[in-house]
Amino acid sequence: MPLSFLDHRIKCGDSLVGVAYLNDLDRGIPNDAYKHIIGDDRAAAAQWRKRNRQELKGNVPFSFADSDVASSLSHDFSDLAAMADDSPRQVHAKEARYQSIRAPASGWWTNKTACDLWTAAFFMPKLPPDPRGIDTLPTTGVLRRHIANRARASSGELIGNAVDASAQNRFFHWQLEFPEVFDKGGFDVVLGNPPWERIKLQEKEFFASRDSAIANAPNKAARSRLISALPDANPALADEFAQARRAT
Repeated sequence: MPLSFLDHRIKCGDSLVGVAYLNDLDRGIPNDAYKHIIGDDRAAAAQWRKRNRQELKGNVPFSFADSDVASSLSHDFSDLAAMADDSPRQVHAKEARYQSIRAPASGWWTNKTACDLWTAAFFMPKLPPDPRGIDTLPTTGVLRRHIANRARASSGELIGNAVDASAQNRFFHWQLEFPEVFDKGGFDVVLGNPPWERIKLQEKEFFASRDSAIANAPNKAARSRLISALPDANPALADEFAQARRAT
């Protein structure tokens, strides 16, 4: 007997980062997404927050996560689960069906990009808006246009950046990953392991496999001097370190 197809049952992602329920999108992006954090332009963050607040007040009526969307996804995944996988040929057929459900041209993918836009607003750097009026950061208005399928052409790059942020930070949108479970009311049991590490980037551990001189610096002051010199000495590593600090 071949190994059963398991991709629709075992998922990898950050269970705490993403959209849990599709109808969360109907309320727009929270203003908390635009708080200033490491790597942000403080004035720009305030400007984006003001824009999003105005778009939230616009209260444009729309509904993305209606029952038809959830039922359609649930139906697709239930049919997939019912497919036999008792032979290699059947396993490959099941895999092909799974990939087709999640393909870029599918409704599932449209839903995913909307969820990625919502979540990416928390992660993407808050920099000054593009003077040409091109959307460079997801806001409630951008999300609503995407949901209504009226996104401007300039939003294509933004969607790509949101999808990249999703891959890098492993956004996990629960109702998209297990729609047939949510259609029946959710899971019977959710078993988790609480985090025990400090939510702080440990410099020595970070550089242990990347730069031994920084990792093995005699003290924090010496390590800080080496880190400060990274933009000139190793720009790629400096950028990686900045992104890691931001993600933390």
